Amino acid sequence: MIELDNIEKVNTYDYNGELYNITNKYIDCLATEEHKCLFKIAHYKPLGTGKKNVTQWRDDWELISIKDFLSIKNKRLVKHRLSSFSDGKLSIGKVRAGILGWIISDGTIKKRCKKFEVGISQSWSANKKKCKMILNLLEKFGDLRYNNWQNEENSYKKER
Repeated sequence: MIELDNIEKVNTYDYNGELYNITNKYIDCLATEEHKCLFKIAHYKPLGTGKKNVTQWRDDWELISIKDFLSIKNKRLVKHRLSSFSDGKLSIGKVRAGILGWIISDGTIKKRCKKFEVGISQSWSANKKKCKMILNLLEKFGDLRYNNWQNEENSYKKER
């Protein structure tokens, strides 16, 4: 669910302390140690000798200070909530939200010949179910033009 809200208030003040820049390819925010953010944390659950570990996510989101967040050893096992809850007044629909989610998690956006190209890649041999989910979303979209390459990896693109 995506919603559009107006900014109600901007707080500015002098701060004399450490400022942390939490950034990855999706977010870029500044925070002090006292700031609290919504995080969902996972841990590896061992399956036994010679077997792969499984990532097990906690059920609930937790309000955690940046100071406590910094003490987490493997930050790849942390999800950060980027927005608040929606009241349902504005929605782009499940198909568009699904495609947007795949672009954010496994996609690329390139400018080529004055046009934008969006690509989503998955391994057919390792993630056949995910590939079928992506193809199903693209087909349900309706007027979305895309190409499907099947070789060592699948790639779907839309040119604007």
